[in-house]
Amino acid sequence: MYDMPGLSFREYLQVTGIYESRIYSLEEVLSNHEEIALEINRGIKPLQYFSSYLEHGYYPFFLESLPLFSVRLKQVVQLVLESDLASAEAGPVQKVSKIALLLQIIAESAPFTPNITKLAERSGLDRNTLLRYLHHLDRAELTASLYRKGKGITALQKPEKLYLDNTNLSYTLAPYLPDKGNLRETFFYNQMRRRHLMQHADEGDFIVDNKFTVEVGGKNKKASQVKHLADHYIAADDIEVGVGRQIPLWLFGFLY
Repeated sequence: MYDMPGLSFREYLQVTGIYESRIYSLEEVLSNHEEIALEINRGIKPLQYFSSYLEHGYYPFFLESLPLFSVRLKQVVQLVLESDLASAEAGPVQKVSKIALLLQIIAESAPFTPNITKLAERSGLDRNTLLRYLHHLDRAELTASLYRKGKGITALQKPEKLYLDNTNLSYTLAPYLPDKGNLRETFFYNQMRRRHLMQHADEGDFIVDNKFTVEVGGKNKKASQVKHLADHYIAADDIEVGVGRQIPLWLFGFLY
């Protein structure tokens, strides 16, 4: 068995023939992001392609038919809910339509802090069944749960935040345009967690590898919440090149 993630932003640029780059380590990005971003910007303007990647660049079957991409991805999601989830449960799945609605709620919400009791009531499931389903959805890479630092992960543990696995799902499942803040955090979490331990932060958005605290936001995002922390960084959207501890969000798409 080989677990192959979807395309990183770097791989998307490569398979579309737009730009080819080597992989950068997180340590390189944190310590040398200005020079790396300037080098990449000499070849292309990454922000011109970033929104397209967020919308349809994670799953390579966009290369086969871009107009049918959303339809095909919805079919994949439906197959997971109706078949794979039942296989994981070793029996019929309750309230498939309600689980689909839950995915839609996550897609259209701001970074989603789940109230398991209320979600269970809305979905018509008991609390433990809902938590077990969320665990299966994580394993199927439809969702991505973020847990608090220092806690072991079990099938019945409540996540601190709940994201869709990637931004393509957000665009496909949200009835309207997805929340911008949600998209930013979903992208960052998706690209980072392939190679790094990601945990919920009480201050900032993420703790990376038990060491770095990262706040994700727009180009005007300030470090007021985390500036007192020694190893803090801002992953800022809508900038081509960062400065100091402010790093372009898109650059975290070059880690694999």
